[in-house]
Amino acid sequence: MLPPITGTDLNGERIVAAYGQGEKRTVVLAFAAKCRYCEANWRHWETLLGYDWFRDSRVVFVNVSGDVPDDYFRRHEVNSALVVKAPDASTKLAYNFRLAPQTILIGRDGRVQGAWSGVLSPNHLKQLVKTMTADYNPRR
Repeated sequence: MLPPITGTDLNGERIVAAYGQGEKRTVVLAFAAKCRYCEANWRHWETLLGYDWFRDSRVVFVNVSGDVPDDYFRRHEVNSALVVKAPDASTKLAYNFRLAPQTILIGRDGRVQGAWSGVLSPNHLKQLVKTMTADYNPRR
């Protein structure tokens, strides 16, 4: 089981995203604000965020680069997700947050169900969609 993601949020407040609490799986979207590959990946992430089965997950954005311009999240229309502006060193180490972008799918039990580094290819998107919709029940 992965440890919780810990750090500070956009307001400088402490944030802890733990597993095993609730029924939702977690999708971690790790990015660097000045990374051109991350910018390319945002179009995939924004598309995924629009699907009902994706919204049924807890989404955690993690900034792995340090500095984030004030308008960065407004530009990408990130409203209902948890945002970790500055992850703790232990989180960076546990999740190997040296690379960006990363898309990590974590089950309710805190175990990794899939991980994709770099810009999501059509094949990666298919794998992600297949994994996420396998147990999706819209009537929950």
